[in-house]
Amino acid sequence: MTVGLSPTVRRLLTWALFGAMLIGLAMIVAAAFGWAGLRADHGPALTVVALSKWTVLLLGGVAATACALRLTRRSWRLMAAGLWLFAAGQSVLVYFQLIRHEPTPFPSPADIFFLSGVLLMALALGVFLLELSRSGFPIELGGRLPWIALLVMGAGSLVSWIMLRPLLPVESFETKTVLSLLYPLTDLLLLVPVAALQQVTLQFRGGEVWRVWTTILIGFGLFLLGDLSFALYLEDPSRLLAAIVDSCYLVGYGLISRAFVLQLGILD
Repeated sequence: MTVGLSPTVRRLLTWALFGAMLIGLAMIVAAAFGWAGLRADHGPALTVVALSKWTVLLLGGVAATACALRLTRRSWRLMAAGLWLFAAGQSVLVYFQLIRHEPTPFPSPADIFFLSGVLLMALALGVFLLELSRSGFPIELGGRLPWIALLVMGAGSLVSWIMLRPLLPVESFETKTVLSLLYPLTDLLLLVPVAALQQVTLQFRGGEVWRVWTTILIGFGLFLLGDLSFALYLEDPSRLLAAIVDSCYLVGYGLISRAFVLQLGILD
């Protein structure tokens, strides 16, 4: 079964993605500076930002599903399922924030969906590499893969250590502490195969596929920065950290969703 989206629909998806991101970012900035009495942890700012993230993930889910149906490969189906799990996790946050009108607990049921989505995407990326190695394309990655992994893990670990240094050593291993440290580790798990795929796809179709994986790489990089900032926010819930966390997640979701739209354009 092959399903695509027309150029007009793709343009509308792109405009809707950027529109939701811009609205969310405007509210994040307003809350960070306290304009009109806005605050990131309750009220209109919380509502708008939560809905912006949710909208971006839903739009991305539509594009990801279209990719999965068009390509009919296990890797794309797993990526689409992972993005829908992110959307399910954000739906839980929306439920607490908009329906119950209370701060989202941490940990919460949303974490089950978010962590499951990350693990599913990590599996999808591994399948991508496996599919490429069996595709017959002249891929020269074997010798570079260890160096790519070392570079990405080294850079990510260094950034993580610098940002989390104020929290070390960990004095208590409460669930929220362990979970807040687990998220950056899972982000590194995503970044290694994405960086490898980005290098592989440099040679495909004049750089068009490279754009897709570069966009995904930046998106996952923002996940890492957002998760590190969230770990700091748990200890020091400042306006600045709240703005960084929300911005990283919103833009990260938007970039990954945009990557699926780009992939659809390549297919057509």
